Amino acid sequence: METTKCPFCGEEILATAKKCKHCKSWIVESSTPTQPVKTESNTRPPKKRWKKMGCAIIGGIFIGIIALAGFSLWLVSTGKVECEISYIDSLSNKISPAIIAQAVNTGDNGFRIHLHSTYENDIKITLQESKLNYETNTIVKGLEGDKEIIPTIKWKHDNLKRLMQSEHVDMTFIFYNTFDNQEIGSQTVTLLYTAPQIEFDIILDPALQQIIYPSLILGIKELSRQTGDNISFFTINLSSETENNIKIVIPETKLNYETIITEKDFIGSKEIEANILWKFDTLKTITQPEYIDMSFIAYNGISGEEIDRKTLNLQCRSTNECLIAIQTEEEIVPLQFLFASYINEDSPVVDRFLRDVIRSYPDVQFVGYQLGADWVDIQVAAIFLTMRQKGIKYSNITTTSNTNSNVATQYIRFCDEVLSNTQANCADGTVFFCSILRKLGIHSCMVFVPGHVFLGYYRDEGKRNLRLLETTAVGNTDYNFIEASDMQVAAYNANRNKLSDDNILDGYFMIDVDDMRKVIKPIGR
Repeated sequence: METTKCPFCGEEILATAKKCKHCKSWIVESSTPTQPVKTESNTRPPKKRWKKMGCAIIGGIFIGIIALAGFSLWLVSTGKVECEISYIDSLSNKISPAIIAQAVNTGDNGFRIHLHSTYENDIKITLQESKLNYETNTIVKGLEGDKEIIPTIKWKHDNLKRLMQSEHVDMTFIFYNTFDNQEIGSQTVTLLYTAPQIEFDIILDPALQQIIYPSLILGIKELSRQTGDNISFFTINLSSETENNIKIVIPETKLNYETIITEKDFIGSKEIEANILWKFDTLKTITQPEYIDMSFIAYNGISGEEIDRKTLNLQCRSTNECLIAIQTEEEIVPLQFLFASYINEDSPVVDRFLRDVIRSYPDVQFVGYQLGADWVDIQVAAIFLTMRQKGIKYSNITTTSNTNSNVATQYIRFCDEVLSNTQANCADGTVFFCSILRKLGIHSCMVFVPGHVFLGYYRDEGKRNLRLLETTAVGNTDYNFIEASDMQVAAYNANRNKLSDDNILDGYFMIDVDDMRKVIKPIGR
């Protein structure tokens, strides 16, 4: 028999069948299949179909919502965004550590970013790392319309201290849409970085007129040691527009060891005393003027690069040239205490001389104050006469070749020079006598009147009984010891008030060797 397929379930049925034996659907006599007639058995679709249909409907709604939201976000994220960055014109695209320091303090780094967005957007601005800065990000939320901002910049402060040469630096800003992190655009600003201006100068005290006086350096070294105040005649003037570490090196010369002076975290202007490491043993041997170049080299304390160097052409005077006073811009500074540095009780020639005194005067005993005032006079007289026996003559050599009009000096021989040259002026003879008496424990002083100096010694340990001695009479046989002792008594008595007051600029003053020895030590030769 002829068969056909059920239009509802697709199973084989008789071509003449009125009802499908498989799905129980009635077969309508039409060429076009129709929906089956509902019966009790098929009035409701299967539950699975409802679940599928519900899921399909819900899924469609959900997809529709997402699609609508996506369309909305697409409208927002694709809004037209324009970015333009500029650097304030007044600086002519230059940047320096001083400007950066000011930016840190004020929060205004000089950069301006001009933004425009047609729709609301969140923008991220990334400044790429360069020599001057680390990578930094600036977030702008809810941008719509026009806006101007100052970007965040994290500067490389340590690196800035190392950069000593001016150079061009590119600073690149990249703009992103934060929704999809897509790059909107970028812009590079080229700035001329100007290296920090560090200036320094070295000045020797103007009153010294580029002259070094070894007697001054040697004379005050003990004073500096005891007080802790480093007395320097060199001043370093520093100027830096930004914070820097600065190192100044003074290379070794004949007169000094290499000296290094450091100044950390320095900014602005400052004066520094240059405490030079002198070669004291060499300074003692300078017997005539000579010239020396002393250099001062400034380095960046971090990068080590040389900033600048200064060289002073100096004249070094003889150690025998003792300073008496210095005229500064403000006042006259007396330096008469420096005479005490030529008194040297430790000199080997002192012991040799005392040996010769004993040989010449065997009855003399060096007992200091143990046997009373008369024995003090006997000891001093023996020294006086032994100097005469050695042929020491008065020699009025005090003038030096010093051309410095600000400084008063006098030439003074050391103890060994007095004996070897058999010459002594008033200062030489008095210094020699004081050296011998200091060795014996007899208190002495140098008594100054205008243009002259003579010896004072105390006949008692309590310093109540002072006796005077004209030391220049050593070489003049017309005067004995007693006469030499009396020669300056009248001058002393007439000016006693002037000698005891504090005004030493009038030429009247006394130097007590014991008092001076507390702060002034022998130069030592």
